Amino acid sequence: MGWENLHWEALQKDRACAVTVWNCSETSTTITHDIVIANGRRIGLDDLARCCEQVKKAEEFHARLGDMIVKKYVITDEHCANAIWGARRLREEMLHYYDTIYSIPEQTV
Repeated sequence: MGWENLHWEALQKDRACAVTVWNCSETSTTITHDIVIANGRRIGLDDLARCCEQVKKAEEFHARLGDMIVKKYVITDEHCANAIWGARRLREEMLHYYDTIYSIPEQTV
């Protein structure tokens, strides 16, 4: 499937599903900025920390905007079901992506 394809698939279902997938994607990144900012400062990369602070502000705005859009357009039971489907599929994609980056070799006994 893939992260990018999920957005297109969600858009084919309905706009509520597409916005939910986009919003979940946006909100999933905001917490990681705090980690990058703190570690950037810790190791003396203040320019990186300042840059990430600006990115974090934009991401937080996008997340708030997404919440408002979801609340406005998820109005029917079908929209709700599609939005839940989209959020769950995004979670699956994120876990797959995470497992791919941080894979742990299987140990044999």
